[in-house]
Amino acid sequence: MGNKINKKNFYSYLKYFLIIIFFASIFWPYTIYSQCENYYISAEICPIDSYFSSDILKNFVFIFKRTFTFYIQIILTLIYIFEFIIFRKTLSLSFISKFILFILGYSLLINIIYFKSFEYLTGINYYFHYIFNISTALLIASELDKNKKIIQTIINLFAILSTFLSIQLVFGIFTSTNLSSQRITLFGWKENILSFVFIIGYTIICSLIVDNKNHRKFSSLILISSTIIIIDAIILTGTRAFIFCILIIQLQILYSFFHKPINKNLKIILFISNIGFYISKTTSYKPVTDRFFVDNFTTIGGRMAQWVNTLKLANENPGFGVGVENYLKDYFNIHIEERLGMPENLFLELYVTAGFFALCMISLLVLYLCVNAFFIFIKTKRVESLIWLTPLLTSTLVFNIRHLKVFFAFLCLYLIRESMYSKKLNINPKKLFLISRNNFK
Repeated sequence: MGNKINKKNFYSYLKYFLIIIFFASIFWPYTIYSQCENYYISAEICPIDSYFSSDILKNFVFIFKRTFTFYIQIILTLIYIFEFIIFRKTLSLSFISKFILFILGYSLLINIIYFKSFEYLTGINYYFHYIFNISTALLIASELDKNKKIIQTIINLFAILSTFLSIQLVFGIFTSTNLSSQRITLFGWKENILSFVFIIGYTIICSLIVDNKNHRKFSSLILISSTIIIIDAIILTGTRAFIFCILIIQLQILYSFFHKPINKNLKIILFISNIGFYISKTTSYKPVTDRFFVDNFTTIGGRMAQWVNTLKLANENPGFGVGVENYLKDYFNIHIEERLGMPENLFLELYVTAGFFALCMISLLVLYLCVNAFFIFIKTKRVESLIWLTPLLTSTLVFNIRHLKVFFAFLCLYLIRESMYSKKLNINPKKLFLISRNNFK
């Protein structure tokens, strides 16, 4: 009996350690392959490619192209499978988690059964990304549902590391500049992903400032200063979606002034300082003004034509869409050769690959999330649920999220927070539906 308890404790500590490492590894985007390429930059071919040049061995090169986060996910998944088998552990899923799995399962079944694309799908990583990343997020959310100490450690980790990277970018430490757009990033990072990391850190720090009642003056000053640094970093990356996110988050904080706000004075200082710097920077920094008023703003970075063609395809086949295989192999390549892949909008992606029912389901899920977040705000006066939802929803509108580890890591944190509030306030779908119906009468 004692050995069994010790084994359980060992696996618990191991899991918690790996979970913290998983979230920390989000801030390390490098791979062995990319580092090797940079080190041997003058070589015509990467040494890894030369070592694995045979027909059999070259199939294993992909192992070196994966990030450290990927390997932590693999280890965590194996541990969970082991626990399910040995300890017969049960998985606790919230309503939102089940809804996400339902949408994923429906989309997968439509493409396998209706479009008969099983063989094609096994040859690409489209659903692998979704299944792997969603399952990791849900497993961790279930694991940490009651462990507030680990959750707070992870939240603080996000705040600290995102601030550290922001300082690095703002002061030009190991940065690179896109000469055509003047967008600045850190070595090894894509501008949009780095900006995503920054906006999550910004969101978390803002919630720490406005929702925590016990603040010391020095800690408040440090946190507010961090938000200004992160705003500067986001603007330097030039990611317009998250530049808008900053404004939306501050407007949500402003809205909370009118509902018996917590930390009213801190909110006022945060709002004035952030909005003041935001307006000053966005109107005076030429690369940003060019991206909004001179560059391809009206086409949303070239996405508009992509969205229009995708919507046209989906409307011609509203029942089940055209399927992943047809969209990637035929339709999309015919219409827009310069932008290949999914439409960088989750709603259109589900509509064109799985049909109108999938679009309705994701729309209902988003509606539920918004109503739920607003209900939590009304009951607790905490804006955390509202502002945390903002970057998540924004990213689904302008990015292909399936391969974005940072999205699913933050989704995991959001699901944990939502579950905690739901239990505390006794929130359920039926209750929210009745409240919403009564308010619209």
